[in-house]
Amino acid sequence: MDLLLILAVFPAAWALLMVMLAPTRDADAFGTGGALLTVAGSLLLMSRTLSGEIVTGWGTHLRADVLSSAALMLTSCVFCLASLYAGPYLTASSGHGQLPAGWRVLYWPLVYLFYSAMAFTCLADNLGILWVSLELTTLVTVPLICLNRESRGLEAAWKYFVLCSVGIAFALIGTIALYASTLRLSGGAGSSLSWAFMLEHGAGLDPMFVRLAFLFAFVGYGCKMGLVPMHCWLPDAHSEAPTPVSAMLSGVLLNCAGYALLRIAAVAARAMGHGSVQSVFLAFGLASVILASFFIVVQSDLKRLLAYSSIEHMGIVAIGIGLGADGLYGALLHALNHAMTKALLFLSAGQVVHWHGTKQILRIQGVLRSSRVTGLALGAGSLAIVGLPPFGPFLSEFLILRAAFLSGHTLAGILLVGALGLTFAGFLAHAVPMLLGNPSRGHEDERETANARTVLMLLVTIILALGLTVPAGLDRALKACVSALDWS
Repeated sequence: MDLLLILAVFPAAWALLMVMLAPTRDADAFGTGGALLTVAGSLLLMSRTLSGEIVTGWGTHLRADVLSSAALMLTSCVFCLASLYAGPYLTASSGHGQLPAGWRVLYWPLVYLFYSAMAFTCLADNLGILWVSLELTTLVTVPLICLNRESRGLEAAWKYFVLCSVGIAFALIGTIALYASTLRLSGGAGSSLSWAFMLEHGAGLDPMFVRLAFLFAFVGYGCKMGLVPMHCWLPDAHSEAPTPVSAMLSGVLLNCAGYALLRIAAVAARAMGHGSVQSVFLAFGLASVILASFFIVVQSDLKRLLAYSSIEHMGIVAIGIGLGADGLYGALLHALNHAMTKALLFLSAGQVVHWHGTKQILRIQGVLRSSRVTGLALGAGSLAIVGLPPFGPFLSEFLILRAAFLSGHTLAGILLVGALGLTFAGFLAHAVPMLLGNPSRGHEDERETANARTVLMLLVTIILALGLTVPAGLDRALKACVSALDWS
């Protein structure tokens, strides 16, 4: 049985099944059921790779080590939670005219194609397939971003399509250059697009082509990851997309782009030296954190506030990668913490925006009084995302800061502390008035659906648990991921 091909193709097949059965069956039930199956498949793969097994599929085009399976596991978990939330959300949004009824039929097939593309990204050993799958994520999410057919949504989708397509074109040039760097091996006989092959023979790659490849790949996949200055599409796309799509864009798509960039960076480090590669991550990570902190202070739109927070946290992940093996452990943990926390924030913000009919922060008040569950979720997510204990992001940010000071990157550590302090003040200055005060008339007693309550409370529990301790299994998986990359 080709497990990897099944895991990657199953969501696309499920999307086709839903298109065929949508007129006569409950699409929401099919959507949630399929998402649960993706989690089960990811768990099966994780159980095999955690023991050190390398799983291959589709000939040699797909390959899963512990890093691949961990990326897929995180993707499937966020996808499942967003799918559980999405059914009642789509019903309510269609009922209030926020989403055209006809477009609801297209939501589930498109979102399953989106997941399938991300699954191929996580499992690809062939860097050409990796590039194609990330380009496919752009194509299938464009209609999801403008699902409401409003002018701002169409503008955001167009900007997202143009900028990410330009970025992915840069990544294509990088992929071609990386392939060219293998031609010197055995006079061209050993040329390959296999990541595992390149990593094994990294010292023998042509350094000139590797430098070119890393430059173009960093710009291309860094654009998709939302790193400054390639981030311009992100605030518009994340703020205009339907709430479950925003949660997946911020929670897992950015991580998938970071995963692709990390895979290529691991090869470049073998040929160019780790120091030159890590310094690039460090510089762009600091730029992202600093710029995003200023934009967070001046935001007036709730979902744009969360989008700029995503840019900041992708910068923190990049800083961790740039600090070497100790920082990489913290970066991978922070990617997990950010995915769960940002999913919590976008889903709870979706409830608030739906009830109030606006994303303007100044027009939202008294969420804690109008809804205990959503208020608790939004409050916990806000405290977590600014790095307060006892939530998960505090622990991973602490590990990254510790690595910065212990590795001699004192200036980077000081700049990161300053940016985090500014973000702390700015984000909570927006969040506290929304949570406290008296609800406006008509919003005194809001109620979530059972699905929304379950998802929100589960996410709160996860980010709280990750802040108290790193479970032994997770610690083992993170250390195995660091070892797989040999990030000295």
